[in-house]
Amino acid sequence: MLDAIKHAVEISQRCQRNWDVHRELPKEVISVLLDVVKKSPTKQNEDYYSVIFITDRNTIEEIYNHTTFSTAAGLSSDLSKNPQVLANLLVAFCSKEPTTFRNPIEEYNDVQLTETNRNQAIGIASGQLVMASALLGLKTGFCGCFNSEQVSNILTSSDVKLLIGIGYPDNTKDRRQHQNIDAMLGTFNKPIDITFISPEGRTVESIYEHSSASHSIFISYKPPAPKSNLLDLSWMLEYGLSAIDIETATLEIHKICYELNIISTSDIHIENDVLYSTWRGDSMDNLIAAKARILKIDVIHTLCNNLRSAGWVVE
Repeated sequence: MLDAIKHAVEISQRCQRNWDVHRELPKEVISVLLDVVKKSPTKQNEDYYSVIFITDRNTIEEIYNHTTFSTAAGLSSDLSKNPQVLANLLVAFCSKEPTTFRNPIEEYNDVQLTETNRNQAIGIASGQLVMASALLGLKTGFCGCFNSEQVSNILTSSDVKLLIGIGYPDNTKDRRQHQNIDAMLGTFNKPIDITFISPEGRTVESIYEHSSASHSIFISYKPPAPKSNLLDLSWMLEYGLSAIDIETATLEIHKICYELNIISTSDIHIENDVLYSTWRGDSMDNLIAAKARILKIDVIHTLCNNLRSAGWVVE
């Protein structure tokens, strides 16, 4: 059981980006997951949220079309959407005003307190849901980047707060590969401070999941001027790359920048064999601070491996 829990924790931490949509979840599995969200702890066991379980493929696809990042509204392709919602089962957590009134009435008039209680309740329930799903051998993916108004209209529901995809992975793909296109999305680790208070005293540990690298490659990108080189990566010749490697990487980087609608000076860097970017919109007042969609590029993979062989540490 201990090993099963450890495995489920690791599975539920990582977002699944592709699914075997030809399979269906058994009714008894869905019944168990319904029990999980119904019986999850809330303050005074009150009903701060409602849930919608969606297995209709047409509805799921319609919701997927409204998962474009709000910070990248100009992107309409699959590249800007969140494929974790394309699962065999999509669960929507929605706002609900409690109907039981087990606390002093003034608490329900405090909008901020009610929202705090609701967010805590949804957080607990969604955490239990993905943990239970992982114990059942399923993969999951949280999604908070969607147009809540549009999704709420599709579901004829009150404010949708959170979406979770649950189901069977497409075992022919890496879990990070986008469902609909040949693009790989990134993965990250997080630092957690853990404090232990025991009879022996108080100790604090800062736990950060191991990463095999500690240095990043940074590339400054500018749209090419007429009759100029696209991007000068010739300095990489010193580190064992061939001219063909550099030319291919250059063209691939510019292709990605074009697809991402990067139209002004932007910073690009490569970490863990994927390309990141921060970009601006048409107006200087419309600074898009979010990172660009993250893509796995075969030539970048080769490039980074060559750098590593030459003694670089690539993160």
